[in-house]
Amino acid sequence: MAIKHNRFKDVSWYSEEPKPVLLGGAGGISSWTALLLTRANFSCIVYDADLYEEHNMSGQFVSQANLGMPKVESLFKDIKAFTGDEIIPMNEWFTAESMSNEIMVGGFDNMEARKLFFYNWLSYVNDKPKDERKDCLFIDGRLLAEQYQILSFTGDDTEAMDKYQSDYLFGDNEVEEAMCTLKQTSHIAAMIAARITTFVTNHVVNMKFGRVIQKIPFFYEEYAPLLMVTEKSAQDGNQQSV
Repeated sequence: MAIKHNRFKDVSWYSEEPKPVLLGGAGGISSWTALLLTRANFSCIVYDADLYEEHNMSGQFVSQANLGMPKVESLFKDIKAFTGDEIIPMNEWFTAESMSNEIMVGGFDNMEARKLFFYNWLSYVNDKPKDERKDCLFIDGRLLAEQYQILSFTGDDTEAMDKYQSDYLFGDNEVEEAMCTLKQTSHIAAMIAARITTFVTNHVVNMKFGRVIQKIPFFYEEYAPLLMVTEKSAQDGNQQSV
């Protein structure tokens, strides 16, 4: 065991053999998620054919020196520097012919990509024996500058999958367009990545014990401004800390 994993070697989800997670996209959601999953000793396969541009610095895990590089190549370099481990970079768009995986996390910013990613995973699930479908996990992350949503379900949860398709896979023309300056911030992107990583580790625990021990909600949302501290409580906190 690597010494760097010593502080969490006894948690139920940890395995010395890295479990693969397939990430769609390498933007605000997936770049931070890849960093955190790799730190937790998961093996990340990341699909994206885009290049890093300067405006990506506001919300994505990217170093200034890598601007202009393919996103997955930049992510490979930065994660190697931060963790000592490597992702598997796929410098191409995710398509219907792309590989599938037991655990897939989508970090896309458009509905067509989400649909393609989901139906790729669903085909993978349907090819597995029914008693093994519970081991499959799908996560769809959605991100704005001060808000995020996560949709999650396992391969045996047909009710959740039906609800996801009917209520959450609508057309891009039905999505309210946010101003380009309201789409990403690094701290909210890091927040959704941390929550996604928690859902993945919860799933691995449930797989290990063969039952739901650590809950993974179908729908999870956080809106940062609702967490504002009132002036009075802030004053009370300052008084208590003196």
